[in-house]
Amino acid sequence: MKYIILSNPNGGLQNLLLLNIIVENIKKLITIEDEISLILWGTKPEENIYFKKENFKSLINIKGIKNHYRVIKKINRDDSKKTIIDLSETFLGRFYNFFIRKNKFFFHVINNKTNIGGDKKIIDLFKNLSKKLDLKITPILTPTEYLNIKELKKSTDYLNWTFKSSGHQNINKIRFVYVLIKSENPEIFLEELNFLFKCLNEKINLKVILTFQNFENNSDQFIDQFGEKIKDKIIGRDFWNCDKNFIVNLILNSRFVFTDDEIYKYYSAKRDKYSILLEKVENNSKTNENDLLRNRVNSLIKNC
Repeated sequence: MKYIILSNPNGGLQNLLLLNIIVENIKKLITIEDEISLILWGTKPEENIYFKKENFKSLINIKGIKNHYRVIKKINRDDSKKTIIDLSETFLGRFYNFFIRKNKFFFHVINNKTNIGGDKKIIDLFKNLSKKLDLKITPILTPTEYLNIKELKKSTDYLNWTFKSSGHQNINKIRFVYVLIKSENPEIFLEELNFLFKCLNEKINLKVILTFQNFENNSDQFIDQFGEKIKDKIIGRDFWNCDKNFIVNLILNSRFVFTDDEIYKYYSAKRDKYSILLEKVENNSKTNENDLLRNRVNSLIKNC
């Protein structure tokens, strides 16, 4: 059996978590001859705590409509049985369903985005899918985290060694806010970060640890914009860029998390860690959003 999954290029967190659940259940079914392929377009697959490239025999990242025809031709040349799971919510899902002719079972998942990251919606979707696929297994109904305990332990040891070498305590003894920025352009959150740091100035013993996941410009120049008082609060320069093991450790040891990454916002919530999601909003709703942000930040800092 070949399992072919069509990804949703705009599905966000809920699509990612649903993909995770589907893949983990398929892995319980497959034999050595079976395989899982992921077809996606308009987006670049990135490893994270809920997505692992090695789960797939092939990752087909399509650019241009002509390449869809080539992929479909290749699929049709294969006489093996196929289960095609469409998460795309685009006309291209129907396109694949129509043109793939041989030995197929096609399942289209309609993903309700009104409950992004909501476990109940994901579970309902997978229960429906498992009935269609007639799964003879006890299904996995919550997302699997791709984290290695040994690697997490190594990152904890390195964090502790780094901070103690800089005159600080072990990571679990440091009182800090973790600022995790995924955007390639953190300048878009300059106003929100300025407000956060202004509030932090009132907390003498509260530090800041920053991580930029995709920022390739001069981090020092960006941080210089916040002034000397904030620069004195920022520790852990070694972790301005780091992998998921360090990110997870920093989340778990922080007082709260300030991030534009909805994946780690979801993870923080699963670990009962307070977090605030940074989102770019339209100017006409900026005032209301800033008021909400101000109230949340002040509330969290008072409890730090």
